[in-house]
Amino acid sequence: LTAYYGDVDQDGFGDPNNRFYRCDPPANGVLNDEDCDDDDDAVNPDAEETCNTIDDDCDDRVDDEDPDLVGGPCP
Repeated sequence: LTAYYGDVDQDGFGDPNNRFYRCDPPANGVLNDEDCDDDDDAVNPDAEETCNTIDDDCDDRVDDEDPDLVGGPCP
């Protein structure tokens, strides 16, 4: 059995709180558990951090706190 993680927003990143085991890859699962908001496909580790009070890139840093911020500094 392999651990898969649900990917509700279908952005290629799984929800760490939605783990399940299967023998074959499921249509709604991925192998990683890196999504910090599986309800929003624009929020994932590949996203750019922008000024919006959301941790867009799932690195636990928001807006001006994130050195990867695009279009900052934030107002």
